Amino acid sequence: MKKCILVVDDDPRIRRMLAARLQKLGYDVALAESGKHAIEIIKAQPIALVLLDQRMQEMDGIETYKNIRPLAEPYMPMIMLTAHGSIKLALAFLQVGGVDFEEKPVDFTILQIKIERAIQSSEKIRREVMQRKNAEVSLKIAHDELEKRVRERTADLLMANDKLKKQMAARKQAEKDLKQKEVELRHAHKMESIGRLAGGISHDFNNILTAILGYCEFLKNDLPAGDQKKNDVKEIAKAAERASALTRQLLAYSRRQAMLPKVIDLNAAKGYRPQCCCR
Repeated sequence: MKKCILVVDDDPRIRRMLAARLQKLGYDVALAESGKHAIEIIKAQPIALVLLDQRMQEMDGIETYKNIRPLAEPYMPMIMLTAHGSIKLALAFLQVGGVDFEEKPVDFTILQIKIERAIQSSEKIRREVMQRKNAEVSLKIAHDELEKRVRERTADLLMANDKLKKQMAARKQAEKDLKQKEVELRHAHKMESIGRLAGGISHDFNNILTAILGYCEFLKNDLPAGDQKKNDVKEIAKAAERASALTRQLLAYSRRQAMLPKVIDLNAAKGYRPQCCCR
């Protein structure tokens, strides 16, 4: 696509001459006889470069530039053409954003070099800006992707942390349960030892009570009828029977004797008092 150069000059001869020379170089040319006309053209079509006369009626070159600049592409270059050039004017034009300055009558060979250099510089800046924008877009995409990965990784770490906390809690509970089982086991061993000891003592004591009961029978048989001592022997035998019942309970506790449940008369059990307690 051909690049279009806008020539802004109130002298029609200069406009025609520049248009003919630029067209021979392969450029499209738009012509404006005033600043206002140039503004209309800038609004209507893309322009690659502006050749701008300084001395024009209604609006001079610098004023025209100030009005064109906000409407044109950011990097569109403008070159001032004037027959009344001065260092002060050139500096003023460059300070507002112009890229170059050429005095009239125009040396077209020099102007051609300035035009090509200005367009190349503008295109280079445009490419660099586009590359920078593309780099910024790529950087933003990479940044967003990195943030996404960080969020995903953070979520994974939180899940792993929660899982680890649950595992630690379960392990602590298992350790607590194990310690409780150990305590219960030690207590069971202790009670078993006590039961064995109680069972052994009860067995020996029961043997002694058996001897006492046997000798009580011997005494009852040897004592004459009506002897008061027979009652004492009966009390001894009753006490031995009660002691024997206690040994049976101890043996049952130690699991050496089977428990035989039976119905008892609580009144009779409550009413029993050894005769020795009444004396």
